[in-house]
Amino acid sequence: MPEETKPEIETFLSDVLEEFTANGDIPAGDDDIAALDQEKDRSIRQQEAMILTHAVKEAIRDAGGNYVLLEPHMSKNLALRNVAGVQTVVLLDASGEVRAKEDGTPITLADRMAEMKSQPDMAAAFVPLGGRGAGVSRSGYVSHQQPIRAHDQEGLNAHIEDIATGRVRVTL
Repeated sequence: MPEETKPEIETFLSDVLEEFTANGDIPAGDDDIAALDQEKDRSIRQQEAMILTHAVKEAIRDAGGNYVLLEPHMSKNLALRNVAGVQTVVLLDASGEVRAKEDGTPITLADRMAEMKSQPDMAAAFVPLGGRGAGVSRSGYVSHQQPIRAHDQEGLNAHIEDIATGRVRVTL
């Protein structure tokens, strides 16, 4: 910086600092700085929670899952970690370590959704294939019985096991 402009810049900065301090726009002491640090930390935690929630919603939607049923299972083992200089949503194991595939790459949310979709207890939380019972593959038994209407409670009760196994269809 040229020496002749130095006094002008110092005067300008001094005036700006005085104006901001007078208006209360910048912290004047250690207590104000500590309060700002706490607010910054709270904002960071809130932003991280929003990023994780968005990632879970997106993964569940893309997998055709039910958000209300799957969200608690997905959210409990997630964290934001710095992977190769980028904030990344990662799945954690019981010890808090990043879950990885056999090749060492982190398991993605899509991978976790595929795992959950293949588990018999979790399959019902996903959109069924071809309108058949949740989690039932399209191959196998083909019903020749008329579909049961969704509003026919007596028919639903009488055929609940057949509906669950995909032998009987339910229509709206």
